[in-house]
Amino acid sequence: MSYDDGWIPGWQHAPSLVREGMWYEPGYPPRLTLHTIEGGLNVSSAVNHRYTPQIWVSWKRRQIVQTLPLIYAGYATWGGGDPYDTRTVNGHVQVEIEGSAADSASIPQDALDWMAEALIVPIMRFYAHKGWKFNVLNTPDTANEVMGGSAAENAPQRMGVWQWALHDGMNGHRHVVWNGDRWDPGPMDTLYMARKAYAIYHGTVVPIEPPPPPPKPRRRRRDMITGRYRPNPEDPTQRYQQGDAELGTANCLDFLAVEPGGVIYHHPWTPGAGSLVKFLYKGQLITENWSKWGVVGTFVAPTGIPDFDGNVGGPGFATLLVPAHIEYGALYLPPMS
Repeated sequence: MSYDDGWIPGWQHAPSLVREGMWYEPGYPPRLTLHTIEGGLNVSSAVNHRYTPQIWVSWKRRQIVQTLPLIYAGYATWGGGDPYDTRTVNGHVQVEIEGSAADSASIPQDALDWMAEALIVPIMRFYAHKGWKFNVLNTPDTANEVMGGSAAENAPQRMGVWQWALHDGMNGHRHVVWNGDRWDPGPMDTLYMARKAYAIYHGTVVPIEPPPPPPKPRRRRRDMITGRYRPNPEDPTQRYQQGDAELGTANCLDFLAVEPGGVIYHHPWTPGAGSLVKFLYKGQLITENWSKWGVVGTFVAPTGIPDFDGNVGGPGFATLLVPAHIEYGALYLPPMS
């Protein structure tokens, strides 16, 4: 039970009797998910729990029990589906905390302070030891979120597919994609713990808000079909409204601005079985099969409108619905099939 293997000194080590942990999937940032036990911590139950996390906590007894090493994934979230398993994205550490989600707002401040120092800071140090970049301040303000209806799959606080894939901070089970019917850890003041852990780890006063990144200059490009400049997403006055359309061609391999939940028309394109749609999400180019986007119809192209390559005519405009989980970004159109 070595530190390199993810056994944290000072915690009680009680290896699971029914699980060995799962291999992480590389290529994802680490993240820390908090759950509530919905009862008290019982070590005998923990080591025999089929859906064990890596860590169990009793803030009343000031006890931390580790059942799996941190180099292996735990089992406490539901795995989900394509393109990843929520449990095994690299460095995903899960913690079960005694008590119930409904009562978590009443955890006293001294207990929150203790969990920040005894639980979260050692995990941050282990992430740094492994070279995994973790941002503890990237933590939702759970104490001020709406609790009613928050267990739903489409609850507003729950992350989308790619938001979860790129998440690098601390969150609750209530924020994990595909984990509908779970709202733990309830209104626990997780952001307070994150800021406390940050201050202890860095030996400094935690900033109330992380400083915003400097704005990136964006080159505006004229759309050759509409004759308009595409909007600059950094300027709110230039953003498309939800449902607005942008015209463009599919055989130009070009980028078009999109708005989540909106519609994009492009010409000419008939999607084939292997066609891919790519889009920018937080600076990363994401690829999905066109079938996930829902082709909803075609309509006749006006005559005499050139595409980006100067060609006129074509079979018509294909229509794609833009998935709601995409943030304002740019769509990369596939080649014409």
